[in-house]
Amino acid sequence: MESGLHAPGPSGGLRGRRAECALLDDLVSAIRRGESRSVVLRGEAGIGKTALLEYLVASAADLRVLRAVGVDSEMELAFASLHQLCSPLLDRIGKLPAPQRRALEIVFGLSDGAAPDRFLVGLAVLSLFAAEVERRPLLCVVDDAQWLDPGSALTLAFVARRLLAERVGIVFAAREPGFELQQMDGLNVSGLRNDDARALLRSTLRFKLDERIVDRIIAEVRGNPLALLELPRGLTATQLAGGFGLPEAQALTGRIQESFVRRVSAVSDDARRLLLLAAAEPIGGPLLLLRTSEQLGIAVSAVDGETDGLLVLSQRVTFRHPPVRSAVYRTAALQERRAAHRALAAATDREFDSDRRAWHLAAAAAGPDEQVASELERSASLAQTRGGAAATAAFLQHGSRPNPRDHLPRAGRRGVFVHVRLAAAVCHHETDRGLPQRNEEIAMSATEAHEHVPFIDYENIPAPRDGIVVTQFITVRSVARSRAFYSEVLGGQVVLEENPCVVKLANSWVLMNPGGPPTPDKPDISVVNYEPGNTVSSFMNLRVADIQACYEQWSAKGAEFVTPPIDRGAEICCYMRDPDGYLIEVGQATGVLRGELAKKRPEDLPG
Repeated sequence: MESGLHAPGPSGGLRGRRAECALLDDLVSAIRRGESRSVVLRGEAGIGKTALLEYLVASAADLRVLRAVGVDSEMELAFASLHQLCSPLLDRIGKLPAPQRRALEIVFGLSDGAAPDRFLVGLAVLSLFAAEVERRPLLCVVDDAQWLDPGSALTLAFVARRLLAERVGIVFAAREPGFELQQMDGLNVSGLRNDDARALLRSTLRFKLDERIVDRIIAEVRGNPLALLELPRGLTATQLAGGFGLPEAQALTGRIQESFVRRVSAVSDDARRLLLLAAAEPIGGPLLLLRTSEQLGIAVSAVDGETDGLLVLSQRVTFRHPPVRSAVYRTAALQERRAAHRALAAATDREFDSDRRAWHLAAAAAGPDEQVASELERSASLAQTRGGAAATAAFLQHGSRPNPRDHLPRAGRRGVFVHVRLAAAVCHHETDRGLPQRNEEIAMSATEAHEHVPFIDYENIPAPRDGIVVTQFITVRSVARSRAFYSEVLGGQVVLEENPCVVKLANSWVLMNPGGPPTPDKPDISVVNYEPGNTVSSFMNLRVADIQACYEQWSAKGAEFVTPPIDRGAEICCYMRDPDGYLIEVGQATGVLRGELAKKRPEDLPG
């Protein structure tokens, strides 16, 4: 989430977001009139989705507002986000029909019982909302919905589709919504226009920059508000004059994260410990954070002002943006992270929140621990009764996984999940660096955890939950060289380092590997390296918004174009070659948007 990203616009809304604010205003007005509405705000990290949600909430002061934030590390905990959203309404659960009441009590851990039917859970939430609107209209706001646990996502999508005239609004914000939300009405949130981006950037600079440098920075961040606000922090005028797009620079998301790392490193020791506690406890309970801080001798009231605005303490503990949480956890030493989890476990109620306590104990353990493994097994059993297969798998994996730095005999470890049929569940594994990695083959032996695993960005692997995605596979002579071209020159994001290398490029992916002989799935077919020449039969086509800016930026980074951009009426286009000689077309639609089509060539005409 990325609150507070835009300065106010001339009309009191958000700068550069007049259309988006108007849509949200209409949504609130419709709820007041007795209608129901739902919408999904879609856009990349830092694009301003949370700022729009904050605008929405501020515009709905007379409505009852419920909020939830998806958290990456909570995705395996069944109905965690739904509980976060509905907990303020649990005082009305007694008014529900008995079957619906029992279903909610079970999934929220308030009573024991067999896993309830998902349809019954959805009806219960719908009834809970209907009971609330008897008092006043209701607005549900869910940020970072790409990290909702499956049970919560399915339930909320079910409820959103069945709203009629209940005076209820549900608004989600997601980078790329899961299949549960893909059929809902959506609003694509894109980058700011140049004038608004320039004004936002100017508001953060402490010195004057040449207009050409400002234009280059704006082009490189593509109007991303968070990048415009965060990247200039801590950089000199000379560094900014070099632009954010130097050949050795990281992808945009990585550069934003590095800016947060610099800020975290600059705060006091107590402020950094407070930030680490908040990062290690993603549910965001302020009372737990206060209890833990007191046990560690940290005065929250005194330290809060020293966190440089990275942490917000209110009814819920939140970070200014998801990369802040990762930056805090990543910069902490392994022993510091263990100490934080140990303190959080000690402050967590053993009776009423036993599964979260077990989770923290597992994260704090330096090696195999029979008692912790037993507690995790118990938590897995409870998760299974609530209908959370992924949660069950996650608890079991924590109970069985070895610590990556320990080299103890396998006999000393509990291998519970090896014997459980949970191959489809998704679990988290924390490496020595503290970065979450998702391992979809959880039924692995303890010894396999010691093997080297190349960098994998599991969140962006081209693995659709429904339907298809289109990718392009190319054979390359040097994976490292091609990986650098598609990530550093064209601005793609490395998803998998090797075998095959996968780079996410805009809304698609490029897969690359050296050629090879026939394999069982393609007998008699060899994959050979491309031999560049003056004849081609297939090539990649990149559609861009500003071809001149792309031409200048990519040329500066070493891209070899055949010609500069040429206006061909229907479009402006040019071609370049990648390190292996593959032809890549770059095109910007112009005349075709007015109905002007490309002229037919003689060879295209019939006869």
